[in-house]
This record gives sequence, structure tokens and C-alpha cells, in this order.
Amino acid sequence: MTVPDGIHHHIVFRLRQFASAFVREEWIEPVANVVRWISVPSGSVLFKKGQPSDSIYVVVSGLLGVVDEKASGISHTVARLGPGEIIGEMGCITGQPRFSTVRALRSSEVLEVSWSDVERVATTDPGVLLSICKTLVQRLVQAQEGRSRDSQPRTFALVSTREDFDLRSFSERFKAALDGVGIAFLALRENCQNMTADEFLQIERAHEYVIYAAY
Repeated sequence: MTVPDGIHHHIVFRLRQFASAFVREEWIEPVANVVRWISVPSGSVLFKKGQPSDSIYVVVSGLLGVVDEKASGISHTVARLGPGEIIGEMGCITGQPRFSTVRALRSSEVLEVSWSDVERVATTDPGVLLSICKTLVQRLVQAQEGRSRDSQPRTFALVSTREDFDLRSFSERFKAALDGVGIAFLALRENCQNMTADEFLQIERAHEYVIYAAY
């Protein structure tokens, strides 16, 4: 199926921005023709533990959580993956089903590339697989050393549980406090109501901290 020109150009831009580590420039255009752009609403599952490992994903925007699900029904998030991260490479490389469930912690956009297309590209450019394998090895080393992959919090959502609480004033004071250690942005209804997910991504990339005030 041919990808519409507008979407194709946008995917090419995102591949250059986020996937250049494993897709060389000469393969950007061909890969863009087979990539799927997927929107994952907050709380939705990208893939579940035990499903076939047939694709890898590149996070474009948002935040995804790797969930460890126990037989007892208890689950907890063991890693958080943001823009530029690769997801799903372990099962594809080993040929085993998905090791974990991956869920959107925030509304997210991802690029999906089938593993068969990755292997096709790798027949000409083995460096693709090498780059993906390096990502896998880094994660395994971090897991063995007990190091968390989570970065320090950079985005905050403020919600009031009381009608008489002045959330706007509190949000402004919170932003002023964060401005003391970095560049902060306060997202309010009046200045961000009609923004797209891509515009929010650009704000988060341009600031060290972003505060979302819901009032």
C-alpha cells in the first residue's frame, strides 16, 4: 500500500530525527514506505506479553511503560521509554514472543517497522542489526547492574482535588521554583488548548521542565 505523500514526508522527517541510529540516510526513503504511524492513547496497550515479536517501534512522542506482569495478577512498570527509544527489539532478535507488555503512560505516537523489513534492509546494510543489537546489550547490562533506565522527571501534571484550591496560582509558583534550576514552561488551557501532540513534543524538547495544569 502506497503511503500518502503528506504522511510519507512526515515519516521521513521523523525517521531522520529519531531513527538515524539504525537507519542510514540512503535507507530513509525506502523504510518510510513500509513504516506504519501508530497513535497509542494514554492507557492503551501497544503489545502484550506473549504476543509474536514481529515488529520494532520507535517512539516519536509521549511516554511508554514496560510492564512486568506476574502470574498473581500484580504488575508494575519497570522502565519508561520516551522519544527516540527503540521498543520490541529483544523478541525480534531472539525469535521469542514478547517478554513484557508495553502500555502508553501518556498519549503517544510511534513508528512501527516490521522485522521482516529490518532483515531485508540488513542484507545490504548489516549495520542496522548491529545498532539494534547494541541497544539490546545496553539494556541487558543496565538490568544486570540494577540501574534504572528512568530519567529524572521533566513533565508534571497538576490536578486539584478541591474546588476552592487556586491551582493556577500554585502552578505559577511551581514554575517559578523550577525556573531556578532550569527552563520551565507552564501549559494552561488558554495557551495550549488547541495544540497538537506534535506541538507539545516541540515544547518538551525546548524546555527542561513542562507543567500541565488541569483546571
